[in-house]
Amino acid sequence: GPYVEIDMKSGEADGYDAIFLSPHKFVGGPGSPGILLISDALYRLKGVAPSTSGGGTVRYVGPHAHNE
Repeated sequence: GPYVEIDMKSGEADGYDAIFLSPHKFVGGPGSPGILLISDALYRLKGVAPSTSGGGTVRYVGPHAHNE
């Protein structure tokens, strides 16, 4: 559920830069925008553009195929 602790730092040198939570099971449902958690280190990099882009949208997912 939504009431769990999120540990952004899993060790001394590693961890998560950001975590996105999809709200489709939370109060507000599909119309709510979601939650983005970012690390303090990432927040302090104001004005620095990302070096790698990612993500995208999947157009179709079926039992035997998908299309990106």
